[in-house]
Amino acid sequence: MGGEGLRHSRLRRALVIVLRVDAAVLMLAALPACMPFSWMEQTNHWLGLAPLPATPLSGYLTRSLSIMYAMHGALQWMIAGDVVRYAPLVGRLGFLAATFGATMLAIDAAAGMPWWWTLVEGPGIVLLGCFIIILHRMSGLENIGR
Repeated sequence: MGGEGLRHSRLRRALVIVLRVDAAVLMLAALPACMPFSWMEQTNHWLGLAPLPATPLSGYLTRSLSIMYAMHGALQWMIAGDVVRYAPLVGRLGFLAATFGATMLAIDAAAGMPWWWTLVEGPGIVLLGCFIIILHRMSGLENIGR
């Protein structure tokens, strides 16, 4: 394997690690889906937010969103298992993450989330998406499947 091939191989391994770490964090969202509502209320209080309404809709939305994050993480874990096969999808995952992060920044600000939450969540996801895109391109995966 030449120098360029070795470089691509190392960058692909780095990309797999980034995707898998993110996937593992996302899959942890399955835990709040099973969390007692009283724990959700306590977390909400700890964040300094207004009381969490104990309605079927708030329970449904918090739990279904948690499961959606976990499903996204499971799918991303599978994609990370073969970044060459799923090369076109990996690049799109980076773009979607960056777009999602920008959207979450706007949502967090509009929803009145704590300043530190707004500052960390959206921009952090944007940076992650950009990092995935950069690794995808630098590892030579960008031209696979085109």
